[in-house]
Amino acid sequence: MNKIGRRGFVGTLSAACAGTFAVCAQERPLLKVGVLSDPHVTSDPTTAEPLLKAFECFAAEGVEAVVIAGDICHNGRFAELENVVNAWRKAFPGGKNSFGGKVEPFFIFGNHDYHDASYQRGRTVDITDKRNLILYNKEKAWRMITGEDRFPGEVFMRRICGVTFIGAHWMHQGVEVAEFLEKHRSEIPADRPVIYVQHPHPRNTCYSGWAKGDDGTNRAALMKYPNLFAISGHSHTSISFDDAVWQGGFCSMGAGALRGARGRRYEYNYVLSKAEIAAGKFKYMQPANIGKAWQTAIMSIYPLRTVVSRRDVANGGEVIGEDWCLDFPYRHDVGRPCRIAAAALAPEFPPMSRIDFRVGKERVYPSKASANVLRMKFPCAKSTGPHSRVMDYRVEVLAADGMKKIAERLVAQEMTSFAEKRTRAYLGWCAFGLDELPTGKDLLVRVTPINAGGRCGSPLEAHYVIEPMAAIG
Repeated sequence: MNKIGRRGFVGTLSAACAGTFAVCAQERPLLKVGVLSDPHVTSDPTTAEPLLKAFECFAAEGVEAVVIAGDICHNGRFAELENVVNAWRKAFPGGKNSFGGKVEPFFIFGNHDYHDASYQRGRTVDITDKRNLILYNKEKAWRMITGEDRFPGEVFMRRICGVTFIGAHWMHQGVEVAEFLEKHRSEIPADRPVIYVQHPHPRNTCYSGWAKGDDGTNRAALMKYPNLFAISGHSHTSISFDDAVWQGGFCSMGAGALRGARGRRYEYNYVLSKAEIAAGKFKYMQPANIGKAWQTAIMSIYPLRTVVSRRDVANGGEVIGEDWCLDFPYRHDVGRPCRIAAAALAPEFPPMSRIDFRVGKERVYPSKASANVLRMKFPCAKSTGPHSRVMDYRVEVLAADGMKKIAERLVAQEMTSFAEKRTRAYLGWCAFGLDELPTGKDLLVRVTPINAGGRCGSPLEAHYVIEPMAAIG
């Protein structure tokens, strides 16, 4: 591939913000940034389609910088990286957005970009193969995506339109970040946002700390900088959930994934063991609709706030949920850091909502064996205020008087778009194996919508009797 210089490769807030500050329509942000993670482009050019669409959406929005928080490629090969560069050239001809403004890339390498740094660790790589791999040719890879001849190291810093960006590639160690921040303390402004990008989430920050993150060393170093806005990926957890953002000693945001975003801890199975039922445990189920889950975000950075608009690229850049308005500096109550999720109101079902039931044979995941199940459907709960959108539904089967719990599930909401604006009648569903439930008895089914902060809305309830013959099939 021919060498391309920086100028060859790089080259109005529309959504309402409900936060501590109101954004003035005439106020111009310091910088507008397109954010994504985990495109996992392979040597097949069609796998770059989501990335191209994301870049095109960014170009149409007039972004001045694009962040990719790792796993740009799937196997760390130059043939894959060429597809990434080609997508950039098509979306940003001459390195410019649709308004003629220059667009700068700020990309960091994840574990898949360093192909043997994770799932392929220990694999023998011969000399010929090494020539095709980013891990062994970082200077060449960096030149392809930035036009710079020198790889800046595993932790590095740049300034774009006056905003400081710090990146940490996959091979960094936590101590390297701490040492870098300390060494460059005088160069890091304290009076305006600083963007920090690494592949795994800083431990115990976004997604309430359960998602895959680093060992916590980075978190301790980052806590010293209340003006720091961290962006990460790796877990592929959907950005549609309001706990994808965290404000404690700094701000931490999970960027979702451009390919293969997941729901929260759900499991593809219906049937609990008798021991689990006796212990009162429940399992997550798949989201109501996984879809393509091509997720991105657009950040508008102002002196006193940062506004994040989440986008569904598969649906033409449709906005996902309400925008986040994060006031600056980002240090808040470190003991209760998820401000947005915790302060939101509970989601509620629309008036006249109901639960529908059906009994029949279906496949049981993950074994895919056929079994008799009771399936129920229910409509999407609606937001009742900023950041109150539903994240999960707790589905309970109880005795008729509601006093004894028989079985329970947690179902993730549709995670690809702004589901509560959809017109489809049913967006939520849940299924129980009939061997979990008694037949011939009046059962009370209760469905409760829950937001990212754990606040519950008013439940839907309905009675249902499973006929004995239904269990036979």
